[in-house]
Amino acid sequence: MAVLNAFYPELDGDDLHLVPDMVGPRLDQRLFLEFTGGVNVRADDPNIVGANVTFGAVLDGPPTSHGIDLRVSTGEIRMTTAAPAAGLRSFIVTATVVDDADPSKPRTVRLRVHVHSAIDQLWLAPNPLTVRLGAKGIHLTLLAKFTDGVIADVSNWGAREIAGASPTPFARVKGPVDPWATVTPWLTWRNAPGSTVRVDPRTGVLTAGTGAEPGGGPIVIAADVGPGPFVAPASHAEANIERGPTWDTRVDLKPIGATAGDAFAHVTERTNVLILPDGFDSGEQGAFELVAADLVGKLENEDRTRPFDLFRGQVNYFVA
Repeated sequence: MAVLNAFYPELDGDDLHLVPDMVGPRLDQRLFLEFTGGVNVRADDPNIVGANVTFGAVLDGPPTSHGIDLRVSTGEIRMTTAAPAAGLRSFIVTATVVDDADPSKPRTVRLRVHVHSAIDQLWLAPNPLTVRLGAKGIHLTLLAKFTDGVIADVSNWGAREIAGASPTPFARVKGPVDPWATVTPWLTWRNAPGSTVRVDPRTGVLTAGTGAEPGGGPIVIAADVGPGPFVAPASHAEANIERGPTWDTRVDLKPIGATAGDAFAHVTERTNVLILPDGFDSGEQGAFELVAADLVGKLENEDRTRPFDLFRGQVNYFVA
């Protein structure tokens, strides 16, 4: 098989933000290789054959001259100085993929890394987060404000979920184990004891149980950042989890707009749009419906949102 492409999936390819004494996540666990036949394999898969991935940095001089230690084999980055080097605000990390079948045409993927002096604040969003019974693969978003005023999504500080990521039967022996493999993860997750909503301590993936919460107590998910002497003063964030019914729980639909009178009779003949109340509390149903009705009214009657006004009577709008 030949390598066709290399890429960071959308949620894993966001910019990376680092502070001193921090070991960044393994970029080889976020990079994917696309092989012929439509097969995508994570770059750290020990069974990959015929391709080699190495990481580098686009800097004026070697990374070490800027207080940066870069692991060529895994893409892990560590800022080794007490503060970013003078003038260093960001740099590019490259992942170079060489296909043994065509080594003259390497493929390069770039990721921007921002450097900051320290963290000013951490928080989790959304807070609260509703988790439905039996749900899997849910994530909270970890946000950080740095002392230079920059606010960023730093959820990618955590490890990537490994289960089921590399199902292909390739055969290859990778190089020696990287000594940073034993480093304590920078971002770890934990949940309240006895909770039916579990969090993977490495990846932050939430999994909801199928039964009632023991005792009906609150569910709190926490994110802890460190270790490192330059995490000041914030190194902890919490979010509350609310239990929700399973996704197959029946919810009544309410039609709005020009087709409200006969919407259900023509569901199979028209385009159907469902508006959901994300961001509204349980006691704000009336306010949500007013906002939805105002939105639909503008879509159906104003030329500023064309072509929706031209489809008036041909689209069903529902709220739930």
